[in-house]
Amino acid sequence: MNYKQTYQAAIMFCDIVGSSGLYTQLGNVKAKQLIDKALSIMCSISEQLEGRVIKTLGDEAMLEFDNAEQACEAAISIGLSLKKIKISMRTGIDYGEVLNFKNDTFGDTVNDAAFLAKLAQPNQIVLTSELVETLQPWLAHQCEAFDRVQLKGTSEKATVYRLSWDANSRDSLDATRVGTEALSPNILEAHQLTIEINGKVTGLSTTSDPLVIGRDPEYVDICLADENTSRRHCSIYFHRGKFVLEDHSTNGCYLQFTTNDELYLRRESVPLTGSGRISLGQTFAQAELVISFSESREAV
Repeated sequence: MNYKQTYQAAIMFCDIVGSSGLYTQLGNVKAKQLIDKALSIMCSISEQLEGRVIKTLGDEAMLEFDNAEQACEAAISIGLSLKKIKISMRTGIDYGEVLNFKNDTFGDTVNDAAFLAKLAQPNQIVLTSELVETLQPWLAHQCEAFDRVQLKGTSEKATVYRLSWDANSRDSLDATRVGTEALSPNILEAHQLTIEINGKVTGLSTTSDPLVIGRDPEYVDICLADENTSRRHCSIYFHRGKFVLEDHSTNGCYLQFTTNDELYLRRESVPLTGSGRISLGQTFAQAELVISFSESREAV
């Protein structure tokens, strides 16, 4: 047989919760219409985020992405969208080597993602440790160890993670921070970053959750209704002893430290040291809205 070459991909399974009960509650026609609508939302969001629909079967969709971040973003967006039509989902995602044959995808990565979808509770997104290790810090920050399970084809238990994706679940995360280095409590308390937007001041400490800025009110901490601002434009977080600005947008960020020239960032990150300003999607000469920041370190 002529198999396509293997490649790396993120595989996601989305399983609608309680689909059988919907037929009893709503009747056959209305239940089928609602399930089809949910599946259509899953597929549409995935394609918008450069994913591929491998197949849908009954109340489940199998989706493929080039990288783990795309898959996680799609899972979060799907969860928020299905919440509006009162549909819950179980989601499992893994990243690794896959094999494509006759427009279908196979391999251990596929099997593990399917297994995690069955393991997940309603409205949970469950990830393998291999996938979490590839995530950008702003997403890894939103993951917590969930369980230790024996994945198919293995003899040892592996840690799997839960991705927090809405306001309620994000608040439930403990103080553990994936990918940050251990610093003494005194140093942690002494390091602060002050952000000012439209006269509103927000303070970040080393233990703060990432501050996400963009135009999607359901997913960001600071919402800016501007056509040059992406849905989730950028995030600011503490990582390895410093505050970091990370751009996720289409139009990029413009950054200027005090007395320095203007820098342009797109899908990349830079430490925020000292003080300066940030513009989203426009140069400072064009921008009506500018974000100011100031870092402070108090000796303890």
